[in-house]
Amino acid sequence: MKKFYIVILLAIIVLTFLQFNCSSPTAPNNNLTLSVADVSCTEAWLNLSTGSLPLPANIVVNKNGNSFLSLTLTSQDTTLCDSNLSPNQAYTYQAVYGNNKSETVTAKTMDTTSSNFTFQTFTFGGNAGSSAFYDCAIANDTLSYIVGGVYLEDSTGKPDPQPYNLAIWNGKNWALQKRLFSYKILDPNSIGDTIGITVVKSLAVFDSKDIWLAAGTIQHWDGTQWQQSQGEGAGFSNKMWGNSSSILYFVGGNGTIIRFANGVWQKLNSLTSLDIQDIIGYTNSNQTEIYCIASDLFTANGNMVLQINGSQVNAVSNKGLPVYSFSSIWLNNPDKAYLAGSGIYINNHFSNGGTWKELQPRASNDYLNSIRGNDVNDIVAVGSFGEVVHFNGVRWVSYISQTGLSNGEYLSVAIKGNEIIAVGYDGAKAVILMGKRIV
Repeated sequence: MKKFYIVILLAIIVLTFLQFNCSSPTAPNNNLTLSVADVSCTEAWLNLSTGSLPLPANIVVNKNGNSFLSLTLTSQDTTLCDSNLSPNQAYTYQAVYGNNKSETVTAKTMDTTSSNFTFQTFTFGGNAGSSAFYDCAIANDTLSYIVGGVYLEDSTGKPDPQPYNLAIWNGKNWALQKRLFSYKILDPNSIGDTIGITVVKSLAVFDSKDIWLAAGTIQHWDGTQWQQSQGEGAGFSNKMWGNSSSILYFVGGNGTIIRFANGVWQKLNSLTSLDIQDIIGYTNSNQTEIYCIASDLFTANGNMVLQINGSQVNAVSNKGLPVYSFSSIWLNNPDKAYLAGSGIYINNHFSNGGTWKELQPRASNDYLNSIRGNDVNDIVAVGSFGEVVHFNGVRWVSYISQTGLSNGEYLSVAIKGNEIIAVGYDGAKAVILMGKRIV
């Protein structure tokens, strides 16, 4: 029996020795890290960090177990973009540097969206003066707002000089309204303010109790009453943007950028005298990013892409852009940005100062005035002659055979969920285009 216990004890000692001395699989080295930053239907963005590894570092990145990229890094952190992927597919990646290996990460691409839209067109005015709509916003599927100027005949059949400047969709029909503004006439010989009804160029809608209009001055609906402010010239803005009613930005001619924050109006130094055509922002990881496109329309005066950080304005990369004009900018993440004008230009490394490249083949040969999206797999752009194009994550589809205008253009577009609204003019008539996705 004693020998039996001795044998058992020896076996335990041997097993313990083997447990602590047999080599186990090498764990990934924490100096080298790889993470998925973002995905689209056909692209994956990866953040690669070399940690404390010596530079320059020759890195190999494996995809699905096979080497697909070799690069020499001269900086500790970089962002990689893998293109030509398939929608709704999972891809695994691992970075390798000698014996150092990152953790394996998985990127699943987005699925495509449907481009199956039906469209309905509404026209207003045409007999009492030139009418047009300039901006639009979708609150929900039964509530939308549009601003512009629609001239109709009065009760006597004569042209009414005061335009209807606000249109509201209640889920069934459009109702035209006249909003009264007190505004300054841009005439050195004028004295005081003029009170009247004028064309409204831009708006922002947060909900039915939080609406902003710009027409010489600023009007704000708080759910109870309309309040008016001079806004340091913000009333002459081309566009406005905010993520809440407490902080808004207004952009316009001659490089105008005006910030409204907690009741205080402030004119910012935009670094340019070019007209600022559009502004867009998004919130990512609790940080709000705001960008503008500045250019004088239909000229070769150049352009600038601007970033707003609080009250500070900085120029960001416009490398690769032609000198002619752009009208609109859209993005909802730091990796991919879009510009629309004479073609659509895309920047796949926007946050790292990447190069802009024109979309090829073109989505349209017509000038595009406005671009907006739900996400990078659900984007719409509109422009001259009634052009409307939609991107489903893989391909662009044109609807001009359904949406075309004989003598006009769409100036602004909004998309939310399965709803599209585009506004503009056709001859002397103001036009609203409503698109609904069939799901």
